[in-house]
Amino acid sequence: MTVTDRLAGFAARRRLPTSVIGLTVAVVLALVVLQGINLWSRYRQSASDTQARTLDLTYILAEHMRSSVAAVDASLKQLVLHSARVGGPNAPSESWQPVLQNAMAGMSYVGSLTVTDAEGVIRHSTMPALIGQSRREEFVFIRLAADPKAGIIADTPFRSLDQRVIIPIGRSLVGADGSFQGIVVATLIPETFRDFYKSVDVGRDGVIWVIHSTGLVFFREPPSVEPANKADNAPPVLRTTMQRSKAGLLIAPLALNGPTYVSGWRTLDEPPIIVAVSFNLPEALRTWRRDALLSLGLTALVALALGAASLQLVRQLDARSVAERALVQRDQELVEAQRVAGLAAAHFVAPNFVARASAQLCALVGLPANYSEMSLDTLLERLIESDRTRLKEALESCLASSVPYQLELRAKAKDGAERILRCEGVLENTENDQGASILAIFQDVTEHRLAEQRSSQSERLAAIGRLTGGVAHDFNNLLTVIMGYSDLLLDRLNEEDPARRNLEEIVKAAERAARLTKQLLAFSRKQILQPKVLELNTIVADVERMLRRLIGEDVELSLNLNPQLRRVKADPGQIEQVLLNLAVNARDAMPQGGKLIIETTNVNLDESYARNHVSVQPGPYVMLAVSDTGCGMDKETQSHIFEPFFTTKESGKGTGLGLSTVYGIVKQSEGNIWVYSEPGKGTTFKIYLPRIIEPSEIVETPVPAIESLRGSETILLVEDEETLRDLARQILEMAGYTVLVASNANEALLLNGQHQGRIHLLITDVVMPGLSGRELAQRLTALDHELKVLYMSGYTDDAIIHHGVLEEGIDFIQKPFTPDALTGKVREVLGKP
Repeated sequence: MTVTDRLAGFAARRRLPTSVIGLTVAVVLALVVLQGINLWSRYRQSASDTQARTLDLTYILAEHMRSSVAAVDASLKQLVLHSARVGGPNAPSESWQPVLQNAMAGMSYVGSLTVTDAEGVIRHSTMPALIGQSRREEFVFIRLAADPKAGIIADTPFRSLDQRVIIPIGRSLVGADGSFQGIVVATLIPETFRDFYKSVDVGRDGVIWVIHSTGLVFFREPPSVEPANKADNAPPVLRTTMQRSKAGLLIAPLALNGPTYVSGWRTLDEPPIIVAVSFNLPEALRTWRRDALLSLGLTALVALALGAASLQLVRQLDARSVAERALVQRDQELVEAQRVAGLAAAHFVAPNFVARASAQLCALVGLPANYSEMSLDTLLERLIESDRTRLKEALESCLASSVPYQLELRAKAKDGAERILRCEGVLENTENDQGASILAIFQDVTEHRLAEQRSSQSERLAAIGRLTGGVAHDFNNLLTVIMGYSDLLLDRLNEEDPARRNLEEIVKAAERAARLTKQLLAFSRKQILQPKVLELNTIVADVERMLRRLIGEDVELSLNLNPQLRRVKADPGQIEQVLLNLAVNARDAMPQGGKLIIETTNVNLDESYARNHVSVQPGPYVMLAVSDTGCGMDKETQSHIFEPFFTTKESGKGTGLGLSTVYGIVKQSEGNIWVYSEPGKGTTFKIYLPRIIEPSEIVETPVPAIESLRGSETILLVEDEETLRDLARQILEMAGYTVLVASNANEALLLNGQHQGRIHLLITDVVMPGLSGRELAQRLTALDHELKVLYMSGYTDDAIIHHGVLEEGIDFIQKPFTPDALTGKVREVLGKP
């Protein structure tokens, strides 16, 4: 029996008037609706509370871990200062041991403190057994020895003899003259924090994780709870999500077919320790389920009570709902503030917007940390001029309309660099005696915006490359026909014929167009390269004299070549083209003279560099840098310099293809190119080519002389472009060959089967409808192993010329070609053994 039926029976037994029954039914329905709304609101509240509790607890534990690491770093800094006072790590043990023991006091999470000299030998340690051992091969020593100013550096975790995971953390010891004297290292033992984490309540099935960025779990609390499949690593779904950002919230099962967990995490910068908290969501909602059942029972009882009591209950529920909505709103504000990672915050108090800023905000805008309370003008002075008015107007608008604002501001950091800050502000509750205020959250998004710009530019260049490559390919076919028929006509005209000069001009124009398409193919990475293992120093030395003539006497050429330079694999002719194009660009940027510097060196691009530069893979490279002291470029110009036909020169002074050609050659050689320039401060182009260890292979092979371009063999010509097919047939027949023509691979296979005599040579386009030229050649050579093959194309990316690299042993002629070039190449191929 439903509640409505019971109420109807109750009313019938009481013989209430129809109006009372209607009123009672209305009250019961209203109560049911309100109770349903209340239960849904409380469900959302419970889920939101669990998320907020997860984020709060993650923040607290991460701050505890961060403060502990900061305490270790503070001790390291004191030891650095102590080293300067006592004369370095080689000072007597009496000068060091008491200080090391005092530094260890109160830091139970530190296993040992050691001091090494500049050679990596441990001179002092809280563990005497370590004295005399060498740390020269360890990452911390190598990193700090290479860059003594690097600050705090953490090494890869390792297990000690008692199987506890240890993280070495170190700082460099620098003498008064700035020389590297050694390092001081503290060994952090994350598992010592377990006792502190045991006191944290995460529910019956909750888990606290302390994880390395590689996914290695230092420890879990409690250790008996294992929602993951493996004990030594974090759950895959949690580990994958944590690798995407330094802080966040994940609601998902941690194991296959397991319960849903609410997991929050935060990552320390150095060492990269991740503190994560996981709450069992069904367990967290158990109270809500119990309350829901109780509420339903109470609703049924109240439905049987008097109408007056029902009306009073409705009023109480309404008041309770209002209070809960206010609480939800405050919790949402807290979650929103935590969503932006809590990097920096400020309260702007009306009416003058006096700012109560966090220490992180002071650091972001280049102010001392003691500026915890400042005037609005003090903060605005750290922004660029155009953004000062924007922030002030946003604050005023938010105060007047209560509408939150979001905007991006550009500020000056301590090092003078410009940083992009994302700012979000909301009006706080004004029902107090302190006046209205605006809570603003700031986040540094500089690197994210730069990565977006680089990615957008890379995608734009790729799209332009595909377009120019296709146009150049089709244009090459047309140029082959124009040049071929022009040469045939020239052969038939005598020297005095008035039409001969017109034909010669056509040939010259076609040759210029062919050079233009070659540059377009270089940019689109569709040209044919013949890479060799080479030394860049040799290439630079070979073109040095040409460069000096090219740049003129007003420009000084300086070479700074690393004698230990490793080898690269590239087309030497194309690398020379790169140097020439960059030198011409530099010369034009220095009309009054200046200096052109060419440098080579070995570099290693790490993960950090790769994250900030789109398409770069970490690893060893050889760098070729070309720098000038010219007029430089602004950021807008730099964003377009590699695009075809973009030029800052006057009309008629340049094609705009020089740098786009350089870009295409470098990219096709599997390298990367970056430009660094400022107006009035010159420009530097840095080219990174992958380093290899193979021996150099630039060997000049003499080309045998061809006595005659004529022949009598039978040739099977396959070309899908009709005009080009007719031209090639005519050229070959005039040279004495018997020519069989086909427009596609299927016709070629049919002709081969019908022809009674022997076919000596197959000439085929690479890319055709249906079977490709390579597939056709494979089928025909399988039938006749002595059949020779000559490929032709404007460009190709298929198996014959993979990514523009000509495979060894493949005979190929590049479109456009002249009649003599075609007959000469045919004679060369037929003349091979």
